[in-house]
Formats: sequence, structure tokens, C-alpha cells
Amino acid sequence: PHEKSIQKTGKLINPFATIQFDSAIAYDFPGNTNISLVDSNGEITKSVTKQVKLDSLQLVSFKNILMDSTVFGGDKVMDFYPHFGIAFFKNQSIVDFLEVSLVCGDIYSTFKIPEKEKQGYLNSALTDAGIEKIWQYCKNLGFTQYLDRSKWPR
Repeated sequence: PHEKSIQKTGKLINPFATIQFDSAIAYDFPGNTNISLVDSNGEITKSVTKQVKLDSLQLVSFKNILMDSTVFGGDKVMDFYPHFGIAFFKNQSIVDFLEVSLVCGDIYSTFKIPEKEKQGYLNSALTDAGIEKIWQYCKNLGFTQYLDRSKWPR
């Protein structure tokens, strides 16, 4: 992934500020360690079950989650089974993306998320509060993959 400089304005930093995009789409998919949102050809995975083109309010809502200091600070786990992702497009090409595993409690992104980076690698996973906020965001989009908490490992 490419390195990007982070602009510091005040205390909070918009993680989307460095991304040049004209649209963003959220995806619900049954991922696992071998299935990520974007495949080796740079295309969205064929396993997508639902997608929602995000409007400006939905984008601001997710940006606010990523900028919330209570969202990151959980313990890192080895496994990563993504099931929710957002791809950022410019002229119909993917320029950046992120993917989330609520089960594993982590986010992978091709761009810097300052609040995540502040925590240090071992504590950069999602907190319970972060999992709750993203779980609710997924529910609000009508997504269903891996949202049944009774099936999550304990």
C-alpha cells in the first residue's frame, strides 16, 4: 500500500482527507482469511451479498466513527475474517478501501487511520465500543453478514 502524509488540523484528523474519490460504496460479504473485499485483480470480491452507495451523511457518519478516540485500543488478534468494507472510487476505479471484521475486532485499510495508529500495533484493534458503533452502522445499511453475535466465538 502507498504511504500518505497526514494533515494535522486541530486534534482530530479526517482519515478520508487524503483520498481523492468521487464515490464510496459499502459492501456486505462473507469473507475469510482468503477472501478480502478486493481480490488480486483489484476487483471487488464476487462474494458480495449487498452493496450500498454511500451518501454524504453516511460517509460523515463512518468518518466520525474512525475519528472517535474510544473506537480503537483493543487487543490485536491473529485472525482476520472481513465481512464489511468500503471502497473509494475515482472514475469507477478503486483508489482506496477498508475492510472490517467485527468478529475479530479489527479494521484493515489501504490508507492511514490516525486514531488507529495512535494506539500502537498490539493495541490498534477495535474496542467493544468500536465494535458496537460499526455493528450499528452495518445494521443501519441493512447488512447481515456476521452480525448475529450468538455465532461469534467467545
